[in-house]
Amino acid sequence: MNNMNAAFGAAKAGSAFDPIGYVMRPQVILRFICWLCSVIVFGCISANGWTKEGTVDKCLFNKDNNACRLGSGLGFIGFLASIAFLILEGLFQNLSSIKIRRRVVAFDLGFSGLWAVLYLICFAYLGIAWANSQKPPFGEGINSCRAAIAFSFFSIASWAGCAYFAHIRWNAGTDMTQFAAGYENEEVGGVPGAGYSAYTGATEEPQYQSNPFTNVPQDQMMDSSGINYAAPTY
Repeated sequence: MNNMNAAFGAAKAGSAFDPIGYVMRPQVILRFICWLCSVIVFGCISANGWTKEGTVDKCLFNKDNNACRLGSGLGFIGFLASIAFLILEGLFQNLSSIKIRRRVVAFDLGFSGLWAVLYLICFAYLGIAWANSQKPPFGEGINSCRAAIAFSFFSIASWAGCAYFAHIRWNAGTDMTQFAAGYENEEVGGVPGAGYSAYTGATEEPQYQSNPFTNVPQDQMMDSSGINYAAPTY
């Protein structure tokens, strides 16, 4: 039954938390990179991606406010999602319910894959808009805009990596052969791997006694008092 608790690529439920092992997990490393990239994209666009034209704020990306909103929105939501996934990763091995583990992995796979695609769109959108932009006065915000484009590209790889590891976990959880192996290796009679012996009498042909009346002539048959009588004729 330990295999059930170790489903979806995590240790069995109730295991002690290992902080060093947690930090060294590829999922955690990639998730931290996602968090860092989201902070940079959101911070660069929010702080230096806008310029004042009179009383109106204009985006430095070719004055397309939708470009700034897209980058800021993806960065902010990605920042919150990365924190949530880091917490779930730490709690994952203590989730004893297979259904809950399956839902967490499915959500991780779907969200990470979606965010990788959205960051691909964001990278292309910001890059095209920046290529068509006029140089800001005094070069203000140039480095921040370039950093937002660069870390949008890095976010594609990091979120795609998270989706890849979530896919591996999903395949590990849906492989039912690991659960069947747990029953085959159960200990029987103190001997590991020993199976239950079949009922020996089941393979032997049944032995029946012969009918006590088949070999007795009809003229010698007796009643209950021991008197011979002849079988009646019809």
